[in-house]
Amino acid sequence: MRRFVLPLLLLLNTIVSGKTFYVATNGKDTNNGTSLATPFATWQRGINAAYPGDTVFVRGGVYYLVGNNPFVEVNPQRWPVGQGRTGTKDKPICFWAYPQDYESGNHPILDCSQAYETYGTNFSCFGLNAVEYWHIKGITVRNAFQRGNANRRPQGFGATLSANLRFENCTAYNISARGFYYESGAWNTWDGPNALWSSDTTYFINCDAYDIRDSVNCSSGDGWKCGNYYRGVLIFDGCRAWDYSDDGFDPSGAGKRVFRNCWAMSGNKYSSLCSGNIEGNGFKTSAVGVDQAGHYPQGYSFVEMTNCLAAYCIGFGFYNNLELGTDNKARYCNNTAYRNYGGFFDMPLNISSRGLEMRNNVSYNNRSSDYSQVGIYRPSIYTESNNTWKSTQQVNDWPGWIKNPTITVTDADFISLDASQLKHPRKPDGSLPDITFLKLAPGSDLIDAGIDVGLPYSGSAPDLGYAEYGSVSQTPASPAFVSAIIQNATPDKLEITYSLSLAAIVPASSAFTVMVNGQTR
Repeated sequence: MRRFVLPLLLLLNTIVSGKTFYVATNGKDTNNGTSLATPFATWQRGINAAYPGDTVFVRGGVYYLVGNNPFVEVNPQRWPVGQGRTGTKDKPICFWAYPQDYESGNHPILDCSQAYETYGTNFSCFGLNAVEYWHIKGITVRNAFQRGNANRRPQGFGATLSANLRFENCTAYNISARGFYYESGAWNTWDGPNALWSSDTTYFINCDAYDIRDSVNCSSGDGWKCGNYYRGVLIFDGCRAWDYSDDGFDPSGAGKRVFRNCWAMSGNKYSSLCSGNIEGNGFKTSAVGVDQAGHYPQGYSFVEMTNCLAAYCIGFGFYNNLELGTDNKARYCNNTAYRNYGGFFDMPLNISSRGLEMRNNVSYNNRSSDYSQVGIYRPSIYTESNNTWKSTQQVNDWPGWIKNPTITVTDADFISLDASQLKHPRKPDGSLPDITFLKLAPGSDLIDAGIDVGLPYSGSAPDLGYAEYGSVSQTPASPAFVSAIIQNATPDKLEITYSLSLAAIVPASSAFTVMVNGQTR
C-alpha cells in the first residue's frame, strides 16, 4: 500500500478546508471526535457536529442501528430537534469512508437489521431531508426490512426535498424496498411556489444496489427510485443494480436523466417470492404529464443513455415508459441489451411523431419473439441508424422493426457470455471491475459498424454496443509464492508452489539463487 501514501495525503489536503471529525466502532460520542485517537461512536454524532466545509471520516467496520426509529438523519427540519445542517456550493459537507480503510477493503457498514420503524411510513436507514451539497462517499447500508407492512417501505439511502447531492462509491443491499430513493427539492413555478432550492444537479457515481425486493407485493423493489423537475439533472455514472424485484433504475419527472456506463441485471432470484408480480426492467424512464409539455424548449432531451448494459432482466432491458405523458425525447447511443424479455421498448400514446433517437445499439438473444430487438409502439417513426435492427418508419406499424440486414450477431461476436462478471467486486478505488462479458471479440462485424455520436472511439468508426473493441483493460494476475519444500529423500530437489498455474517453461539453473541459513547453496 505504500504507493497510495502520497496521493492520499494530497487528497486529504484538498478536501479538508474546514474541521475534520472521525467516527469509529471503538469510539465514544462523549469524545471530541477531532482525531483518530478520539473518534465518535455513531454516524449521527458525526453528522450533528459537521458544519459547511467540514469532513466526517468513518472508519471501517459494522455499525448497528438498534431499537425504534434509530435511523441516521441529516434533517434540519426534524421535529422537535433538527439533525445536522445543509452544506453550501462553496463549502459542501463531506461524509466519507476513511480512505485507508476503504482502499484496503474495510468499508463502513450501517446495519439496520435490528432497527424498527414505528410511524407507519416509508423510512431511510441513511436519510437526508431539506439539505443540499452533501457528498456521501464509500458508505454501505444493508439489512433494512419491511416487516410485513406495505406502507413502511425501507430505503437504504433516501433523500427528500434536497438538491445538489453526490453519492459516490456507496452500496445498498438486502433492502426490502429501495436501495436508493431521491426526490428533488428544486421544482418549477407552475408546480409550486415554495421550492427550497433554485437548481439541482445530483450525482450517483460508482454505486451498487443489489438484493432489493419488496417483501409485501414486490412492486417497490427498485435499485433506484428517483424524481426530479425541469432544470434538474440526475447523473448516474458507473452504477450497477442486480437481483431486484421491480426495476434496476427508475427515475421519473421532467428533469434530465443521464446514464453513463451503468449495468442492470434483475435475474430471477425473487421470481418465486413475487409469484409473477415482478416487473424486472433494467432501465425504466418516463415522461411528465401533457399539461407540462409547453414549458420545455423544443429539442430538450429528458433522457440520455450511453454505454449502458442490461442483461438477464425479466422485463425489458431499456424501457422508455411514456404511457402517462408526452414524449421525453430520449437518446440511446451505444448500449447493449442481452437475454432480457425484450431489448428496447418505447411506448408513447396519442402522439404522431417523437424525438426518440437510437444509434449504435445492440439487442441480442432476448426471449420475446415480438420484442427480441425492440418494441416501438405506433408510430415507429423516429431517428435511428446503425443498430442491430431497423425501424419500419411507419405510423401504424407494431412492433415497428425489422432486423438490420447489414449486421449479423452471433455468440462469436463476444469474448465472453458469462454474466456473473457483472457482479464482480469493484476495484479498490470503487470503479467498475474489468470484465470481458459482451465485449467485442477480434473479427466481430460489430467493430467499426457505428456512426459518430460524439462519444470517444478508436478505429475508423465507432463500434456497436456498450464498449469499444479493445476496452478490456485487465492487469494479468501475478503468481504469489505459497510454499517451498525440500524432501528428506531428495534433498537436491526444491519444490516451490505458487498461487497460479505457471507455464511449462524450465528456466536455467543460473536463474535462481537458493539461500539456506544465510548461505548460498
